[in-house]
Amino acid sequence: MVLRLAFKDYLENFKLNLLFGVLLIFSFIALFENIFIGSGSIFLEYNIFSVDPIVLAVQLLSIIVFLVFYSLFLSFLIFNVRNKLNNVRMNYYLKEKLHKFGFALAIFFVLYFLVFFFFSSLLVFLSFPLLAVNFILLIASVLLLFVPQSIVIDEGKIFHSIQNSIEFLAKNPSTVFKVILMSVVFLLVLPLIEFLFDFIYLTGNYVSLLISLFFVVPFIEIVKTRLYMKKFGLVLFDKEY
Repeated sequence: MVLRLAFKDYLENFKLNLLFGVLLIFSFIALFENIFIGSGSIFLEYNIFSVDPIVLAVQLLSIIVFLVFYSLFLSFLIFNVRNKLNNVRMNYYLKEKLHKFGFALAIFFVLYFLVFFFFSSLLVFLSFPLLAVNFILLIASVLLLFVPQSIVIDEGKIFHSIQNSIEFLAKNPSTVFKVILMSVVFLLVLPLIEFLFDFIYLTGNYVSLLISLFFVVPFIEIVKTRLYMKKFGLVLFDKEY
C-alpha cells in the first residue's frame, strides 16, 4: 500500500520532481579526474591530499551549491507529502517555515558531506581498508536516514532531528529494512540501465544519474516521509506492501 500511495504522491508532485532532474547540470564536475559518474551517483575519490587545493575548492563549492538546491527541493517535497497526510496552514508555512526547513537541510547535508568526506579521506590516508571505511559510512548513513523527514515534520533542530532519526530506527527496524531493501533494488537496476545505454549510445552514466535524480531519489524520500508519519498514527501500516 505504501509503495502505491508513494507513487501516487510522486505523480502529484511531478513538476517538483522535475526540479531534481535539473540538478543534472552539476554533472560537469565529473570533468575532474578524481570525480566520476556511475550507477546513478556522483563519486568523489578519497584523495584530497593529492588534489590541487584550488581544484579541490572548486569541487567542494560546486557540491555545496548542489546540496543547497537539493535541500530546497527536498524540503518542498517532504512538506507536500506531510501536508497531504496532516493539513497545516499553507500560507503560514510558505511564508514562515519552508525556507527555514530548506536552510536547516542545507546545513545538515553540507556538514554531512564535509565531515564524511574529510573523515574518509583521513582514514584512507592512514591506510585504513577502503571496505572498512565504506562500511563505517554506511552505518552512519543508516542512522541519519530520517533526519530530513524529522527536520521538516518534527520541525526540530538538526541535533534533535538526528536523535529522532536514531530513535525512529530503533523503534521501527522492519521499516528501515524495507527502505534499505528498496534502495538496494534501485541500486541494482540502475547499473543495468547504464549498461544498456552504454551499449547503444555510450551515455549510460548520465542516463542513470538523470533517472536517479528525477525518479529514484524523490520516490525514496516520499516513501520515507510516509513511513516516518507512522509515528503520528496518520497512515495504516498493517498492509504496507
